[in-house]
Amino acid sequence: IALMNEARENDTMAARGRGWIQAAAGGDDADAMLLLSKLPSCGSWDLEPWQRRRWRNRAARLGHPEAQLLRGEEWLEEGLELAASVYYGGSSLCRVYLDRAVRWLRRSAKNGNSMAALRLA
Repeated sequence: IALMNEARENDTMAARGRGWIQAAAGGDDADAMLLLSKLPSCGSWDLEPWQRRRWRNRAARLGHPEAQLLRGEEWLEEGLELAASVYYGGSSLCRVYLDRAVRWLRRSAKNGNSMAALRLA
């Protein structure tokens, strides 16, 4: 990470830093996976939103509390949007999204994330 901070102007150093982070993420390092999902685009590095979500979701499945919180918040936001819509409001699909949100938030809270516990309160 320190290398990435120093490499803002040097694309070669940034590429090396990204390579190390990707290697760690490929080795099931949940922190590296979450970092890849949040790493800003620069130079030749540009992840599509679906790729960022994939890294975040893998980290969440491996038990990373912050990734679980982010996943739960995403389900919650989508569920609330569905509930507010004219067509889906009150449907069972809203309930499915909200149940998934609560499930991810509970996992995150169980793993020590206080923000998730506050969301559930």
